[in-house]
Amino acid sequence: MNQSLNPDTSGRRRKGLQERADDMAKSGRLTDEEAERLRSAGEPGEFDEVIRSIRVRHAGARLGAAVEDGSVTGRRPTASSTA
Repeated sequence: MNQSLNPDTSGRRRKGLQERADDMAKSGRLTDEEAERLRSAGEPGEFDEVIRSIRVRHAGARLGAAVEDGSVTGRRPTASSTA
């Protein structure tokens, strides 16, 4: 089954995100490079890839903050700790 992470990133929503890319960069939600990639994404697959990379960066930042504040450890589970 081939499903997009967010099937609503086409049409009007896609255009709206592209139009707001500069504002999102100014507010810190996107880097300048991400905003440029988002604006210039032509094909839906290319646009989805840009969205995925932004989401991965955001998730990594949240995970890093959780490790830093101790709510998640940086240790990887071992076979004995997952049983």
